Amino acid sequence: MHIEKNFFDNLMNTVLNIQGKTKDNLKSRLDLVDICDRSELHVDENGTAPFPIYRLDGARKEEFFDWITEKVKFPDGYASNLGNCVDRSEGKFTGLKSHDCHVIMQRLLPFAFSALLPRNVHETIAGISVFFRDLCSRVVTEEGINNLKTNAPVSMCNLEKIFPPSFFDVMEHLAIHLARELELGGPVQYRWMYIFERYMHHLKKMVKNQSRVEGSIVAQVINEETAIFAENYFPPVHSRRKLQYYDPFILASQADQVCYISYPRVTYRDDPWVTVTQINPRGRVDGTSVNEPLQPDSTSNLRAVEDLADVELVENFTEFGLDAVVHSEDEAEVRGSTQFRIPSFCTPWRPRFDKSSNGISRSINNMMYSMLHTGYSKWSVIPRDDRELWFRQFAQEFTWESGLTETVRQKFNEKAMDSYTKQINAWKTVWQKNKRPRYINGTVWEQLIVHWEKNDTAATSLNNSKNQKSDRGEKGMYVHNLGACSMSSKEDQLIEANDGNPVDRLQLIKEAHTNKKTGQIQDAVIRSVVDLVET
Repeated sequence: MHIEKNFFDNLMNTVLNIQGKTKDNLKSRLDLVDICDRSELHVDENGTAPFPIYRLDGARKEEFFDWITEKVKFPDGYASNLGNCVDRSEGKFTGLKSHDCHVIMQRLLPFAFSALLPRNVHETIAGISVFFRDLCSRVVTEEGINNLKTNAPVSMCNLEKIFPPSFFDVMEHLAIHLARELELGGPVQYRWMYIFERYMHHLKKMVKNQSRVEGSIVAQVINEETAIFAENYFPPVHSRRKLQYYDPFILASQADQVCYISYPRVTYRDDPWVTVTQINPRGRVDGTSVNEPLQPDSTSNLRAVEDLADVELVENFTEFGLDAVVHSEDEAEVRGSTQFRIPSFCTPWRPRFDKSSNGISRSINNMMYSMLHTGYSKWSVIPRDDRELWFRQFAQEFTWESGLTETVRQKFNEKAMDSYTKQINAWKTVWQKNKRPRYINGTVWEQLIVHWEKNDTAATSLNNSKNQKSDRGEKGMYVHNLGACSMSSKEDQLIEANDGNPVDRLQLIKEAHTNKKTGQIQDAVIRSVVDLVET
């Protein structure tokens, strides 16, 4: 690891031309005449040294530092904030740890100079970076070691064709022997000090009593091991969240963590190409597990999956079968299970729950299939803790200003109560036809059937049906022509059609209640009100 750091320091000091640290200085240029024939690097008669191809000029150096500071972003815990290690006044890196040099060398240098240095220089530096990256592979094969033994001298020869002889000290030559060391000692993760230095940092953070350092660490380690034991061997006390049969999930072993980093460029700055750098998450060790992955067969029993390829990793709850009953307003369709959106409430004073195209109804209906574990007859009898879980799930899908949380919570409960009631009625209609929704939880369905078969429930349902079909004193049932569209959404459509200008309330009422075929207002009460206003 120290050879890699010293190699990196020599390389960056020379490319950035850091005074006092670079291997390319006036003395080394004067010695070139007697050492080798590199006329492009010789000092001329006026004592001026030509600008070498392996050095960054002022504009490219500034672009490189801007790229490190603004564009290079790694996941939390993977590396230090490299932007804090840039000293623009001196034009160099300061405060880089060994692991920071390790990350830049293996993850950034393979493409960092592709648009900043000539192609042959970039490919040579990238070859050295790839050599160290292959050297740090977690899995070592005999063929891979032989390739490293062959490629190491070739990479050094390529460097000698570009950099001056003064660049090569003992550290550059020691890199040739690292392949042999890998063959004798095995993978570097068991020998290099990164993991031990990180653990020592973890232990130092446990010190609470500076006068008893060792005892303080011992006490904190005992507490940590006790917590880990309790977490692994004792069931959680307040666990309400259960993995459902179609709950969306993905196994950690099937996911790779990557970060997207653009190229540093002086020209063609609008080029959209970026690099996808695969990294190993902190604390993750690659390997094969002897335990088979588990997938729930029901809400209470687990079984091993025989064929992992048959497991649907992401279940798209916006697409249901023909037998599924979902109450939802006419909302914009989300196509494909890999497209996600996080809507934001645009109106700062009133979250728009009355819109029919904001995805709120679909979100609540999805919760009814994935988070409903008990067949509650109505929203008000659902326990407060369960309703809070629903709201937290809603908060992960939608965003709003922090000051509106309580208002949003109240509106969510009103919307959820309305959607829950309509969904229960839709399920009841299916039950009356001796059918069953495909994706409903079995326990929920059985408990709802018990509720619907009660005499009190049948009497209440009959009374509610009579009230809904009331003729309002011989004036007929309420009739509108909005369909699944809400009044607020219809108003927005009219405003858009009117070039953004507000529309009259009377026009909105007439548009919502006028039959498109006959051109007449069907509701007698609404028709009388419109006639009264117009006269």
